[in-house]
Amino acid sequence: MVKNKLVLPVMMACASGTLPALALAHAASSSVVIANYRFPDSLYALLEQGIKIPVYLVNTRPHSAQQGNHEGTASEYVRIGDVTLFAKDLKLGLRDVQVQESDNGIRLSKEMRALLQSINDKQFDDQMRIPVSAGSAFELDQKKMRLLLNLSQSDYGVNIRPREVDIDAPESDDLSGTFSYNLGAYHTESGYGDSWSSGYLNARNWISMGVDHVLIDGSGYVNENSSDTQMNAVMWERDYQGMRYAAGMLNGWAMQSLASVSGISGGEVYGVSMGNQANSRKRDNTLSLTPVVVYFPTAGEARIRRDGQLIGIQRFDVGNHEIDTSSLPYGIYSVEVEVVSGSRTVSRSMYTVNKPFSSNVSETLRWQMWGGMYSRDKSVVNYKKYAKRKNEQDNTYYYDYDTKHKDTMSLVGASFSKRSGMVDWNASTYMMREHIVSELWASLNLTDYFSVNTQTMAASDGTYRANYGANLSLPWQIGSVWYSHEQLSSGKFLDIYESKGNTWGASFSLPSFGLPSAGNLSLMRQEDDLYRYKRYQLDYSQGLYAGRYGTARLRVGMSRNKYDGYYEEKDRYVMLDFAIPLGNTVSVGVSHNRDTGTALNVSASRQFEGDYLKSATANVSKAFNSRQDRSVSGGGSVNFDTPWNSNILSVQSGMSKGWNSTLTSDGSVGWSKEAIAAGKGTESAGVIVSTGLKSDEALTLKLNGRAERIKGDKTWLSLPAYQAYDLEVMNSETGTESYEIGANARRHITVYPGNTVVMKPQVKKIVTLFGRLVDANGAPVGAMQIKNHVGLTRTENDGRFVIDVDKNNPVLSIATPDDSVCEVRLDIESNRGALWLGDISCDKGDFVWQEAKGTQERDDEKDIRS
Repeated sequence: MVKNKLVLPVMMACASGTLPALALAHAASSSVVIANYRFPDSLYALLEQGIKIPVYLVNTRPHSAQQGNHEGTASEYVRIGDVTLFAKDLKLGLRDVQVQESDNGIRLSKEMRALLQSINDKQFDDQMRIPVSAGSAFELDQKKMRLLLNLSQSDYGVNIRPREVDIDAPESDDLSGTFSYNLGAYHTESGYGDSWSSGYLNARNWISMGVDHVLIDGSGYVNENSSDTQMNAVMWERDYQGMRYAAGMLNGWAMQSLASVSGISGGEVYGVSMGNQANSRKRDNTLSLTPVVVYFPTAGEARIRRDGQLIGIQRFDVGNHEIDTSSLPYGIYSVEVEVVSGSRTVSRSMYTVNKPFSSNVSETLRWQMWGGMYSRDKSVVNYKKYAKRKNEQDNTYYYDYDTKHKDTMSLVGASFSKRSGMVDWNASTYMMREHIVSELWASLNLTDYFSVNTQTMAASDGTYRANYGANLSLPWQIGSVWYSHEQLSSGKFLDIYESKGNTWGASFSLPSFGLPSAGNLSLMRQEDDLYRYKRYQLDYSQGLYAGRYGTARLRVGMSRNKYDGYYEEKDRYVMLDFAIPLGNTVSVGVSHNRDTGTALNVSASRQFEGDYLKSATANVSKAFNSRQDRSVSGGGSVNFDTPWNSNILSVQSGMSKGWNSTLTSDGSVGWSKEAIAAGKGTESAGVIVSTGLKSDEALTLKLNGRAERIKGDKTWLSLPAYQAYDLEVMNSETGTESYEIGANARRHITVYPGNTVVMKPQVKKIVTLFGRLVDANGAPVGAMQIKNHVGLTRTENDGRFVIDVDKNNPVLSIATPDDSVCEVRLDIESNRGALWLGDISCDKGDFVWQEAKGTQERDDEKDIRS
């Protein structure tokens, strides 16, 4: 096959008749004619070997004619590959069709790609066409020696955007880890001489090597009389490319990963699990679950309408294209897509957009298999199951309320989850010892306004659950109504809290009823026949003012709790909330309940922008007819940060004599072989930014477009795992210092649990110097070159100059007219940003090299003089 770049232009010239007349006359006696085109013997011999030419799709675009208002069309040719053109037996043919994907979204169907790639040694007919399939054919443009491909709608493919994508591999497989904690403690004084304290600590430690990690999760509790510790998890996990494997010990409370397994509550599970319920595979819930694919016979635009209203316009080239539904509203609804080419409507079709709000249910079947040994905390929660014991001393019977002990058994099960059309469902089936348990949850979206759901459970020991509910969204956005019923009966083996009751509620937007000055009304009723209680709640809120001075809002409500055979509670409140600019919020209101009677309540809060103090709140309540020890109560809280954690401290007094104080704190540590640092946040991965700055110096880190302040030598940022991040270190917009940030200032990372990425940008503190260079007599010296490690400049005619210098190496190297070099060391340690030097000169002692002395140059001086 001939690949010489000069061959194709020569062939075009021959085929189009543009060769000189003398050359054509000479070629007439030794040439070959194919389809009324003459090829010299030399070119025909090349064609017999085969010449590669491009293959183009014809893309017709509408445009306005130059004269008049008539619409015309313009053909655009989109290259989709190459083909070998050959000659045999005085006919032209094709072989070796190579198809490439187009950058503008045009795709061919799999069948068409197979047909094109199967073409071999096919020859053109008398019209210079080669049929490919019904409605599609190759045509040879002999004037430009290119191959044109005309296709029908069925010959086009479509590039469907993936709904689920696997995240990238982690940054490295090096050993690293994170440690996070949250702790809390309280102290209470009763006011009658009694006091008590208690505290807790939850700690989680991830140790990772790439995608593999080990999780160690534990808790500790302490009070004045006792203490206790427990392990919540010790397990290995690998979650990569859509598959998750785990093995070890897991707390029974943490088993709810894919579907409900409410039969496993307290205790520990020792075993293994595997399945495709993986965090490493991300679902794009901004796209419609069912792709909306539209055909464009020519280049044009799609106009998308919902209920007659235009909600989007998108442009496409010829072919089948998926409408980008990421910008369309959420929900399940119909849209009309109008395909327009120029001023002509090509087609109108109805499509369904299916964008549910829920992002945890996928159209792909999710599954998880698990099993091992279950060590159950056999803690009786239903009074009917308390063990009846006999007192041997007096032959009386009593109920043993202290029945908490371990019960070890085998465990094997499977969980599944899927979205099937309008139905979202998940299910679990598992066996504990010889008892089988099955659970199912399903939600059916019947219309855009009405959905029903159910949650069922059945076990071989007689345990069953029958929950169902419905939700109705009222038209014109006037509100919603919901109802749910719950019934659970525990059998002989499983130990679950029983219930039997229902809940209904409604919320209304009164302005939608034609009351423009009204607010929002919500009401709810809840009852349980087993525990014999009824609860009623009514709330109303309305905005009163919104303007330059802030906002004001009215809240009114009441609640009623009735416990059959015991007592009844009634509470009422009226609150007026003020939100003042600068982060201040003030609330004033009146409430009424059984214990305090009528009370005036005032609360205030403020947000702060500092590094340490984040917010502060205060409240005070004055009771007018209280039966308690006090008529005034109050308290406050402070939310403050340190470089290592976040904390909340609160103190509160009640209407009785006592008071209590509470402190909560959380933070984390990240470590790797390169660095270790502590900071705020409790996520399972993170990044350490090592800048080498002093403790009072700060920069800005752009984290996926969000600005984070980094301060001091090392800053730890706790990040959620199974995510990708774009990082960039830059100068702070509010700082007075200026820095030159060189290599390693930008990173793109993907982190898994336990991954600690260390980012080490090259940072130099910069001070901009202004001054004037003079000689020994005080006269300005112009056109002199001044250098520093980070800056280079040349003095003006009046000797003035501006240069950036490294604050840690504040030396100016000046090349003098006699080809000597002098260095001026500056004292700028206490200066920030910029500094006026005044007049500087090269004194005798400043010269580090002089031409007249013939001193051998140092390497750095050679660089200065160059």
